[in-house]
Amino acid sequence: MRRSARIRFGLAILLLLVAAGVLGPVLAPWSPQARDSGAILAPASSAHWLGTDEDGRDLLSLLLHGARVALLVGWGTVLVSAVVGTAVGLVSGFVGGLVDLGLQRLVEVALAFPGVLLAILLLFVAGRPSVTSVVVALSLTGWAGYARVVRGVAASLRTRGYVQAGRLLGLGTPRLLARHVLPGVAGPVLVLMTFQVGAAILAEAGLSFLGLAPQDGTSWGSLLEQGAVLFVKAPLMGLAPGLAIALAVLGVTLLGDGLRDRLDPRGRA
Repeated sequence: MRRSARIRFGLAILLLLVAAGVLGPVLAPWSPQARDSGAILAPASSAHWLGTDEDGRDLLSLLLHGARVALLVGWGTVLVSAVVGTAVGLVSGFVGGLVDLGLQRLVEVALAFPGVLLAILLLFVAGRPSVTSVVVALSLTGWAGYARVVRGVAASLRTRGYVQAGRLLGLGTPRLLARHVLPGVAGPVLVLMTFQVGAAILAEAGLSFLGLAPQDGTSWGSLLEQGAVLFVKAPLMGLAPGLAIALAVLGVTLLGDGLRDRLDPRGRA
């Protein structure tokens, strides 16, 4: 990490996002529900550093509370997708045969569906979107990418000498997977997770922009949708959430690029 400027910069942005999400309620100068009736669409001032929205709510406070939703959706989607996809990929690549064939057909079906369109349909049917429902909707197809990557690595590891030696010693499949195969797929999964966090944040912002924002929190995408309508009257309404989304995605992308280069032996050669 000391040698990679991208990892340091990406990690710094990610830590800033985590701090905003965790400490948002403490750092926010106003409550997200507080309305200043005397400052509707007010410009930046000492009372409201980034101005206010059409309801008189402090924009900086809304952004800090929105960071929590971005974190929960981004990491929640990635964790659910990574756990499911890694499990499917390990079994598929290590067991092989008909099990591999059946699971790969399932992966292909999941990859064939447009993830965002499927999420829109599910959230529309759900009626009142929440952070949990958004995470579930985005994870329904997100696991397939992990399954495909892990399956390829697991299939190559099952022929390694130390795995064959474990079989001869009588180790069962679960133990072989946990102790000898899973560590080998951890690197590619970690890199894929960092890239998918940015994709999940963008997907949530897109859903919120279309009116499917989680109802149990403030979303950057919903703020961006309001700012797009009122951009001429209050430019910061659109610029502030847009820059927050871009900065978050940039941070995790730089971290993913740096980790990929450090963990890939061909990149270090």
